[in-house]
Amino acid sequence: MPSIRENWCYLYGLSSYFFLFLWFSRIIPASPPQMARPGLVCLWIGSLLASFFWCYRPRSLRQGVIRSLSLGGSALWLAQATLPGVSSGLAGRTGWLRALGVSLALVCEGAALIALLRVLFGRECDPRLLEDQGVPPLIARLILAEARFWRRVLEFLTGR
Repeated sequence: MPSIRENWCYLYGLSSYFFLFLWFSRIIPASPPQMARPGLVCLWIGSLLASFFWCYRPRSLRQGVIRSLSLGGSALWLAQATLPGVSSGLAGRTGWLRALGVSLALVCEGAALIALLRVLFGRECDPRLLEDQGVPPLIARLILAEARFWRRVLEFLTGR
């Protein structure tokens, strides 16, 4: 079981969000003015991304950027949906960023899906290729068995 020492980023993210929620809800005295809240949320997301990079140190820049975009987008959605007084000011300013993030996520997901389908439906599919990407061995064998099944169904339907 992974320890908190190895995954402290989650503890930091939850505690900092809880503090922001209490501060914006005026439970903690001297809450920030309405105009400063979007800036504080952006600062929180930046500190969350910095703590993620410091905790996990991604192997490549590409991997770090993709994970940062997904974490930052999730944090932005969480802030807009749950923090009091943030949704009105932040949504109008970040609409273009949301569209950019969604389109980038669709491109990345599409590229990953195409790469996975090439591996799965290729004639020489090997479970070791999936295991090298971090998929557990049993899951890799099940994925390849399903791909073989659908390939046979497709061959039967097309008559090849």
